[in-house]
Amino acid sequence: KTGLGFLIGNARAEKDSVTITADTLNFISLNDKLIASGRAHVWDNDFDLTSNSIIYFTKIDSGKAIGNAKLRQKNQEITADTLDYSKPIGKESASYTAIGNVTITSDDRIITCGRAFYDLETERVQLTDEPKVTSDNEVLSGDEINAYSKDEELQYVFIPSGAKAYSIHKNEIIGEYRDDMTGNILKAYFNKGGLDSMRLEGMATTLYNVFNDSIYQGVNVTSGDTIALQFADQELQRIYVSGGARGIYTPDSSNKSLDDMIRYSANNIDYQIPDETTHLIGNAQVDYIDMTLTAGFIGVNWQTNILDALPQAADDSTAREIKPTIKEGGQEPLYGNAMKYDLLTQRGKILYGKTKAEDGYFSSSDIRNENKNVFYMQQSIYTTCDLDIPHFHFASPKMKMIYNDKVIAKPITLYIAQIPVISLPFAVLPQQEGGRQSGWIMPSYGSSSLRGNYLDGFGYYWAINNYFDTKLQASLADLQGIRLKLTNRYNVRYKYSGNLYLETRQYLSSGEKDIFNIFGPRKKDYVVKWSHKQLLRSNQSLNVNASYYSNSDYNYVTSLDPIKRMNQQAISNATYSKRWPKSSNSISINLSSNTDLMADRKIEPSSAFYQKPVKAGTELSITTMTLPKFSLRHGQRPIFPTKSSDKSWYNNITWSYTSNFINKNKSYYESVEDDSTEEFKWVTDQNGNGLIHTKLDKLFTHSFSFSAPQKLFRYISVNPSMSIKSDWVDEYFVAQLDSAGIYKSVKTSGFATRTTGSFSLNIGTQLYGLFPVKIGKVNGVRHVASPSIGYSYTPDFSKSLLNYDLGYLTTITDSSGNEIQHDRFKGTLAGNTSQRERQALNFSLNNVFQTKIIDGESERKVDLLS
Repeated sequence: KTGLGFLIGNARAEKDSVTITADTLNFISLNDKLIASGRAHVWDNDFDLTSNSIIYFTKIDSGKAIGNAKLRQKNQEITADTLDYSKPIGKESASYTAIGNVTITSDDRIITCGRAFYDLETERVQLTDEPKVTSDNEVLSGDEINAYSKDEELQYVFIPSGAKAYSIHKNEIIGEYRDDMTGNILKAYFNKGGLDSMRLEGMATTLYNVFNDSIYQGVNVTSGDTIALQFADQELQRIYVSGGARGIYTPDSSNKSLDDMIRYSANNIDYQIPDETTHLIGNAQVDYIDMTLTAGFIGVNWQTNILDALPQAADDSTAREIKPTIKEGGQEPLYGNAMKYDLLTQRGKILYGKTKAEDGYFSSSDIRNENKNVFYMQQSIYTTCDLDIPHFHFASPKMKMIYNDKVIAKPITLYIAQIPVISLPFAVLPQQEGGRQSGWIMPSYGSSSLRGNYLDGFGYYWAINNYFDTKLQASLADLQGIRLKLTNRYNVRYKYSGNLYLETRQYLSSGEKDIFNIFGPRKKDYVVKWSHKQLLRSNQSLNVNASYYSNSDYNYVTSLDPIKRMNQQAISNATYSKRWPKSSNSISINLSSNTDLMADRKIEPSSAFYQKPVKAGTELSITTMTLPKFSLRHGQRPIFPTKSSDKSWYNNITWSYTSNFINKNKSYYESVEDDSTEEFKWVTDQNGNGLIHTKLDKLFTHSFSFSAPQKLFRYISVNPSMSIKSDWVDEYFVAQLDSAGIYKSVKTSGFATRTTGSFSLNIGTQLYGLFPVKIGKVNGVRHVASPSIGYSYTPDFSKSLLNYDLGYLTTITDSSGNEIQHDRFKGTLAGNTSQRERQALNFSLNNVFQTKIIDGESERKVDLLS
């Protein structure tokens, strides 16, 4: 009545074709359930199931195996911790769900995972929990693997995330190696049970080992958004990478054909494995050693190591064109319509190529290289004009360019506006950065309303020897004229150096517009500039800078450089100096001249540069010459020298002396009051030209300084110092009243002297504090505080000093009763006399934090903060 039955000890039960055995069988008839415990075994003609225990449902031929489950069906063995199965009536195999340490073994593969589900009706297998499929030497894994079959033949494998596939191979030379493929998603398609194609999506990467006739060549790693692989007879035939494709080919050390890695990238990459070719399609780039090649399309033949570059793939006329460009070793890039490059010999060919060299451009119908520095060009042109059809150019049927050296062309023809102008049998064009190489200098071309069509800078550079070179350049403008510039440089190391610059302007006369009349009446101007530096024996030197302009507005009218146009000063000077180091004495003699080239324009009321005077007596300098300026200096030395190490306080008293003599000659324009307008104007002659005034001033200056640094109580530094200056002039000014009783200053010839001076006192010391900090290599921190106080005093030299009237200033009363102080030195080179007493007191505190760093057996002091 309970519907229960038990068989104990080698129990056996049969139902139709199904046989069940176990140590114990428990029948539950109400549930049509049979529980087999201990060495449980269920089988029929199509499948065989063993386990520690099995729950078998008698009506629907299904069950659950618990513990060490093993199911055999259709040449397949499934083992797991637990296994649920269901065998439909009339079917030769069962659907199942296996959980825990699942292993599925068949003739050609082994599958391991944590959970496996097989649906007999759809022939779908789902593997989860670290699934891995091994077939021969190939391994497939992912977060989840789904396999779909038809008529028991595998059709499709899908891995939705964490896909990885690799194959393990062996080679007699390198031993075992792996080819890898990874991606977020994997899709594999099978034909007649064999792998037909595979697709990796999302951060896809492949690692493929390259062989040639069983000889290992290297490893190729490729990545992209999507990678598609095609197979034939289980052999990889093609790899197609799309979306941000890039890769690195690393040759093996035994591969003597390539010296370094090859890096490449493109929108899409197509590998043809049997043909050993690679196509980089769209934004293609290849980097090898110091060579970079970019193009719209790059094809690589790995059998020949030849690269072909085109603006776009031959079978894709819709792609954006990118001209092939190659750049090697810091050189200027080469552009072309098509390129061919040999990775092995590093030689190549460029059709209709173009490159930049310094300020110019070379282009050629055919460029070939002998090596990375030597190029041969056919039907070539050179120009500094960057237009596709240049205003001017040099053309040659043959050119040889040696990078960073020179370009040799023969013959060569100059074209202006595509019209041949002049031909030479050959030419050597310098193309060297920072070096000295004789050759032609290429011009620039342009057009303006003022100059017309012009050619600037054409010339020749001649490196005569190691010490001297010269450069001649010409500029031609058809509405303006000709300008020639000659620059000569010389340099003998440790002796002398300098340059001589000559320039002439030969311009058409006013109103003339025909350049062919340049040899008739014309405007002629000249510029000469000389710069010279020379080291003489016995601590002597000579420096000269001289300039001459035949026309005062030469720079403003002729220069194309805005900086030169604003430079309206002609400055010349020459300086000789001599030193006596042992006695701390030195002398220098200087001759100088400074001319304002715009002075005439500044006094011309109609000129844009006119400077209107605001008072009478204003001087506008034309030329100021110092002929000469003589300086004598005696450096600081003790008044009471001693060789003893035990010095007395007076041995620290030092003195120095400087003497300057200046003889200045000045030409200038002067302003006066215009009686008719009560305004001010520049003085002119009867022709309206500025009236030039001249004056000569002399000044002899003597400067003494004394200092006496001392130590008080060993720790306090005291340094009193005094300076005295005496100015000597041969002309000065006296105060007078005219007939109307109005004050005026009158220059008077005669010797006059003025002595001034100042005093200062500085007191300082240093305070130390130590922080015993030891951290790592830091061994203590020291704080150094340096307080100081200073006082300085300069008297008012317009007043009596120590009850002595210095006489530098006098007081005069005009007819109106106004007292006027008159400075007899005002208007001389000595300058105005100081009329204000100055006293200053200053205090400072400097702080420095230092540490000692111990490094092994050595130590060093480091300033941390100041």
